Amino acid sequence: MKEPINCIIIHGCTDNEQETTYNKHWMPWLQKQLQAKNIPTSTPTFPEPWKPDYTKNKELFEKETIHEHTILIGHSCGAAFLVRWLGETKKIIKKLILVAPWTIPDPNNKEKETFYTYDIDTTIKERVHEIIMFTSDDEEEDGKKSIQLFHEQLGGKIIELKEHGHYTLEDMKTEAFPELLQEIIPLENKNLSLKELTEQLNLLKIAKEAAFQKKEKLKNELHAVIQEVKKIQTEQAKNSTGLKEARAERDQHREATKHLHEEIKTLKQEKETLLPPQADRINIHALKERIERLETSIETEGYDYTKEKKVTVEIKKLKAIYGHYKHVSDVSKEIRTRAIQLHEHGDKEHVYASIARALQGNKEQHQRFIYLINQLKKLRKEQTLAFKNFIEQRKYYYELLPLYKEKLEVFRTQQQNKRREQEQKEHQSQTTSKQKKKVLLEEKAKTVEEKWKQGKKLTTEDLIALQGTP
Repeated sequence: MKEPINCIIIHGCTDNEQETTYNKHWMPWLQKQLQAKNIPTSTPTFPEPWKPDYTKNKELFEKETIHEHTILIGHSCGAAFLVRWLGETKKIIKKLILVAPWTIPDPNNKEKETFYTYDIDTTIKERVHEIIMFTSDDEEEDGKKSIQLFHEQLGGKIIELKEHGHYTLEDMKTEAFPELLQEIIPLENKNLSLKELTEQLNLLKIAKEAAFQKKEKLKNELHAVIQEVKKIQTEQAKNSTGLKEARAERDQHREATKHLHEEIKTLKQEKETLLPPQADRINIHALKERIERLETSIETEGYDYTKEKKVTVEIKKLKAIYGHYKHVSDVSKEIRTRAIQLHEHGDKEHVYASIARALQGNKEQHQRFIYLINQLKKLRKEQTLAFKNFIEQRKYYYELLPLYKEKLEVFRTQQQNKRREQEQKEHQSQTTSKQKKKVLLEEKAKTVEEKWKQGKKLTTEDLIALQGTP
C-alpha cells in the first residue's frame, strides 16, 4: 500500500539562548496550510539551537516518519542538517526543499563550526526525486555563497524572490509563503474541485479576518501609544516652563546670596585692615564717655591755661582714636546687618525641592517617553506586517472567488439539469404507465364484449372494465 505524502519542517539555529521560539517565521502558516489539505506535517524542535549538535539532532529527527513520499524542508542551518543526514543515511525521499540554506562555518562559535563542517554527498540527487532551493536578492553574502555551494554539489532548481532576505518574518514582513506551498503541492486552482475550493476559501476567509482583526488591534494600540506620547510631550512642555521659572528663581537667589557673601567678606577684610589685633580690647563706649567727661571738666572745673591745653590735647587724641574705632564699629554693624539679611534670605529649600521633583519627573517621563517611542516603532513595524499579511490573504481570496463562483454556477446548472432529467423520466414513466393501463383496459373490454356476445353472465368486475374504457 502506497504511503501518503507527509512533510517535515526543520527550523534554523538561533544566535543566543534567549531566543526560545524556533517554530516561527513562515513555518506555522505553512504547517496550517498543509494540514488543511490533509498532509501530515511536523515541526520537530531541536535542543539548544544556539549551539547545534548534529548527533543529538539526528537522534530526535529519526523519531519522525520518513519514507519515499516524504517532503523534507529545512531553513538556514536546518537545511545543512538535512543535507548531511541524507548523505549519511542514503535515504530516498520525494522532495528536498532548502530555504535560505547556510553552510558557512562560524569561526567564533565552535559548535556551529563543527555542525557546518562536513562533505556534501553529491549522490543525494540520485535518491531525491526533486531538489528546490529558495534564496533572495538581498540575502547576506555568506548565504549567497552557501546556496552556490549546495547547488554546485546537488543541482536542483533555484528560486530567487525579491526582498525576502534570510526568509525570516522580519525580512519577509509576512508569515505567508505561497511560493513554497506551490512547490510542495504544484496543483493549479482550476483543477480543484468545488469542495476543495470551498475549503480553501473558508481557510482564506478565516486568515483574512484574523489578519484584519490583528491589523485593527495594532491600529488601536498604536493610537493609544501616540496619545500617551502627545500627553507626555504636553506635560514635558509644562514641566519645562515650571522648571525654567524655578531655575530662574534659584539663580536669582544664588546671585543675591553670593552678593551678600561677597559684601560680608569685603567688610570683614576692611575691618581687619582697620583693626589691629589688640584693638579688640578697646571699649568704644568707655572711650566716648571719657571724651565727654573731659569736655565737661573743661567747662566746669575752671582749669588754668596749661591744664586746659593739656586736657584739650588729650581730648583731641582720644577723639582721633574714637573716630578710627567708630568707623570699625560701623563696619561691624554693616557686617551684622548683612549677616541678618543673609539669614533672612534663607536657602529657598522649596525652590530646590521643586526643581528636584521636576527633574525626577522629567527623568521618569523621559524614560517612559523612550519606552513609548520604541514601542511605537515596534507597533508600526507589526502593523505594516499585519497589513501586508491582510492584503496577501485578501488577494488570494479574491483570486479564488471568481473560479469558485464559476464552478458553483456549473454545479448549480448541473443540478438543475439533473432535476429536469429526473422530472422528464418521472413524466415518461407516468405516461408509459397510463398507456399500459389503457391497453390493459381495452383488452379487458374486448374480452367482456366477446363474453357478452356469447351470452355469458357478466360479473361486477366485467361491468367496471366496460365503464373504464374510453
